[in-house]
Amino acid sequence: MNQTVSLLKEIWSGARQGLESLRAILDITDDTNFRNELYNQETQYQNIVRDAENQLAAQNDRPDGVNAMTRVCTWTGIRMDTFANKSTPHLIGMIIQGNTMGIIEITKVRADYPEADQNAHSLAAALITLQQDNIDRCLPLLQQAEALTAAR
Repeated sequence: MNQTVSLLKEIWSGARQGLESLRAILDITDDTNFRNELYNQETQYQNIVRDAENQLAAQNDRPDGVNAMTRVCTWTGIRMDTFANKSTPHLIGMIIQGNTMGIIEITKVRADYPEADQNAHSLAAALITLQQDNIDRCLPLLQQAEALTAAR
């Protein structure tokens, strides 16, 4: 088992999951500030996906692709979670939770592949940093959205 390839595939998968979730929420929200933040996050996730693909290519490998069932489950789960509540605070909370789960997952995966090369570990660290930064940027948006909701 090539630990570098395995770690890179997990990074690619985690970043793609983030992209799928962002895109589903972008279809729901009409809050301009939140949409702008989601577009920023989308670009950063795309960069991680591209870097993982490039590193996999250097290893003569490629991502396994997004499982269609996973994609449908993500989309359906988000639709169900927002069926009764499409408020901006709720959507921001979903993004914060998703990034938190992503940090936990990629941290576990890094520990599972200690023999992976430094470039793969650095990319995993970059994904963790991205997800933490996403949370940090969403928290003030959540506070603003909560204040607006309370004022109504």
